[in-house]
Amino acid sequence: MKRAELEALLDRIAVGDEEALETLLAFLETRSAGTRVLFLEALAIQDAEQMWEAIMLTLADDDLPAVAPLAEAEAEPAPPRAPPDVVDALLHGPTRQARLEAARALAEWRDPHTVKPLVETFRGDRLVAGAAVEALVEIGAPAVPALIEALRDREAQVRWHAAKALSRLGDVRAAEALIDALNDPNYGVRWLAAEGLVAIGVAVVEMVLEALCTRRVGAWFRHGIYHVLNKVEAPSEAEKAWLRQLAARVRRDPADELPLLARRALTEWRAGIR
Repeated sequence: MKRAELEALLDRIAVGDEEALETLLAFLETRSAGTRVLFLEALAIQDAEQMWEAIMLTLADDDLPAVAPLAEAEAEPAPPRAPPDVVDALLHGPTRQARLEAARALAEWRDPHTVKPLVETFRGDRLVAGAAVEALVEIGAPAVPALIEALRDREAQVRWHAAKALSRLGDVRAAEALIDALNDPNYGVRWLAAEGLVAIGVAVVEMVLEALCTRRVGAWFRHGIYHVLNKVEAPSEAEKAWLRQLAARVRRDPADELPLLARRALTEWRAGIR
């Protein structure tokens, strides 16, 4: 189900449409057991905005944007510089609407020089910050280093918006920071960090297994690894089935057994799943 279809369905459910609810339940029956678990956990998020985003990320099956190799991105001609007055309006506009319009304009400019001021908006109005996230996603690879830094900020709101942008970009350079964020005290940041690793793709499998081998495994971290292994796509059906079975074991096996499980799984994965 595409994101737009899911949004329309949830809007109907919100106003008491029983037929829409039955449609959603029927759709959930076609999903894997792991996806249904993630959906139920998304419903438990108390922040309405974060809950909505978690449901969208869990159930919507829109294709992830293709991420160009870094060498190709560097070879592209430099975009034109954004006008200074637009950047000034982003940070100092007298109204929310003025700042929103500036953020939306910067999304069209795609100027890497605007990354820093766009990230600065994460500390302020959440609607403006959300528009800044969209602009940073349009800028793409040049925004990743600043987003990684923001993902380690003291403020949860800053980390949440950074994680949201990284969950859309799927850039492997952010993998280690996203793995660290699986232990973030904010539920929404943890969820988006897991989604960011899923967006990177199968390249993160070795990284999360190595982390599981070497790090202290608390409940947050365990759930994050489960989330990734349960949802990341794989080149073959055999690899996909293996990842889902491994995810189930990560979820249910005793915590003190997980490092050994991860080491064995890492050896199997490197040897090639048939």
